[in-house]
Amino acid sequence: MLPETLRLSDYGLGHDDRAEHPQSVASRLGPRFYDWQLVQSAEESWRECHLHARNLLGARGYAMLVVDLIQRRAGEGTDYLDLLTDSFTRKLVGEEGYITTLFEIRARKALYDDAYWTVVSDLCNKGYLDKNAYDQLLDRLHARKLVDDLEYRRRTGREAPAHRVEPLPQVAEPEADYKAESPKKGQTTLFE
Repeated sequence: MLPETLRLSDYGLGHDDRAEHPQSVASRLGPRFYDWQLVQSAEESWRECHLHARNLLGARGYAMLVVDLIQRRAGEGTDYLDLLTDSFTRKLVGEEGYITTLFEIRARKALYDDAYWTVVSDLCNKGYLDKNAYDQLLDRLHARKLVDDLEYRRRTGREAPAHRVEPLPQVAEPEADYKAESPKKGQTTLFE
């Protein structure tokens, strides 16, 4: 908050008589809030902040911001579920970003294993995470070896997908049967 007035001499500034007299500050910069900001609720203001963050960072960057917020709140012991269940936040990250958020929470170990799986189960039970999204999440976790085969099978009820092994690229032709022939009469050898 800027003061209404201040004296420059109090801060070691100014060289003339004006430095000794109070000068207006806040009134010269205009109102602190615009009228539309004063009628806006705190919730609307926070939504606007989130929208600006999403527009600046993009969907993936915003999803990582949500993961950072969840990690910070979990570390402080405060509630973080509202970030995962808020429909506005979910809309901003999109379906893919939502799965990415849940994946990153696990990858960064933002929550203990039991707490993580409790949250994922709650999200499934309350309809925030459908079966398709849940399966995509488990497939990603399994591909990055954040879920082993046994846990994958237990959580999905099916066999774990085999990790795709790309065939090695062929660098040379198969061994050819080349034979050197002796030069014919009148023909010079290669190194002559």
